Amino acid sequence: MAIANTTIRIKKSLVSGVTPSSLANGEIAINQADGKLFYATPSGAISYITNSQSFATINANGSLLLASSTSDTLSFAAGNNITITGNTTSKTITINSAIEGAFNYWQNTAPTSANSHDYWTHSDTGVMYENFGTPSAPIWAEVGPTGLLANTLPGAVSASQLTVSYTPSTPTGAGIQVSAANTQGGTGYADFLKITNTSGGSTNPTKWFRVNSTGGFEIINNAYSSQIFSASDAGIVNAGSQLNIGGKQAVNGPAFAAYQTVTQSIPTDVQTKLTFTTEDFDTNNCYTSSTFTPNVEGYYQISAAVRFDANIGTGERMIVLYKNGSEFYRAFNTKGTAAVGDSWFQMTLSQLVYANGSTDYFEIYAQHGAGANRNTTANRAFTNFAGVMVRGA
Repeated sequence: MAIANTTIRIKKSLVSGVTPSSLANGEIAINQADGKLFYATPSGAISYITNSQSFATINANGSLLLASSTSDTLSFAAGNNITITGNTTSKTITINSAIEGAFNYWQNTAPTSANSHDYWTHSDTGVMYENFGTPSAPIWAEVGPTGLLANTLPGAVSASQLTVSYTPSTPTGAGIQVSAANTQGGTGYADFLKITNTSGGSTNPTKWFRVNSTGGFEIINNAYSSQIFSASDAGIVNAGSQLNIGGKQAVNGPAFAAYQTVTQSIPTDVQTKLTFTTEDFDTNNCYTSSTFTPNVEGYYQISAAVRFDANIGTGERMIVLYKNGSEFYRAFNTKGTAAVGDSWFQMTLSQLVYANGSTDYFEIYAQHGAGANRNTTANRAFTNFAGVMVRGA
């Protein structure tokens, strides 16, 4: 190969990054700071030779990448969940993983902000949680059991607020669907919700919600020892001890029954309070000194009876219900000659009344016109007093 005689002229620079803008045929330029020797190609393009160390071949996971010309460019392509950012000023390349959940917090309180699907490991218990919420409102769901505590269960959620929105295109399904079997209640029970009030000073903070084996819904008390509410699949509702409607007790109110065991002498023509000294029962301790004072507002059925042991003559006779110290209802009121030879006389009373549950009280009075004192028959069957709540207010 013949080479033409050409005069070689050399240019030089000691400043890094300086490149010649053009070179004549036979001219070369040296950048001593960068270690590059520049020359012009037959087309006039500027190229260079450098003594900098570089890889002759790049191995990309088994694929060998070889430059076929000095103008070849090596490019980085972002794969799934990968971002690549080049900075032409700082001459840097930043590669980030966009995979959520890449960060794991190690602390004893739930992070208040975290990327979706980040993890948090409780530093005291070792339980791991995953964020199913948003960065500003995390919802930490336990992914264990991974901790040191025996009662760590998968799915426990810790969140500042949990919102479920479910709007299917056609009416179907449920916003929240839970399937469970043989849970805290034992065989045949599905405890689907446990709520604990963690507010300071709260008492009896925990309630359990479950479905029994016959489809009944039940709420269980704090100690998980008794039902406080239940509703059967047929719609039969039971409250543990008391049911309020509109803030007022509706059923299971006060009830009592009492009777005479000591004969009482009643003067003629005077309304006299009857004494019933023995109780059969008094559910709410509302009966004392022959007076009934209901402690639940509502409507009550009051009944009473009195029998005199002798003929009571021709005068007026009556049995009277008193309310708050005044005559309220005369249940039996008659006057005339009693049957000749009568040896006793019976009167009864039954009346529905309202009581305010605090100050209203009831008593039984009787009167006869025999002209002289008459004795009552002291016996449960003949002289008695009773009351029961039949409807709440």
